[in-house]
Amino acid sequence: AAEWARHRIRVNAIAPGPIPTEYAWAMLNPTGRSSSGATQTDRIPAGRPGTVAELANLVIFLLSDACDYLTGQTIAMDGGQMLAGPGTFAELAKLTDADWSEARAQSKAASAVSAAQRTPG
Repeated sequence: AAEWARHRIRVNAIAPGPIPTEYAWAMLNPTGRSSSGATQTDRIPAGRPGTVAELANLVIFLLSDACDYLTGQTIAMDGGQMLAGPGTFAELAKLTDADWSEARAQSKAASAVSAAQRTPG
């Protein structure tokens, strides 16, 4: 950001919190034992997950002239979850090797379904 600002190039990032979509939830919580802060809305201080529309609004703002002076920032859009701690995925340390194997298999299956939906028949 410091290097490119003089060229009017802004470098910012978004760190989104939980935004439920079918694929996101299949990846973040592929099994009944893999639930983490990322999918537990009771751990979000705002009391709810974000929406795709809210994320899109933030992207539009960051790309707009209304945000021309902001650079070098990462914006956490997570309903306050980052501030509430501990880490979003801290509970995953409790999973066994068998749990991880099941989660991996479920994640691969969800990825295959998602890829098939994007691929023309």
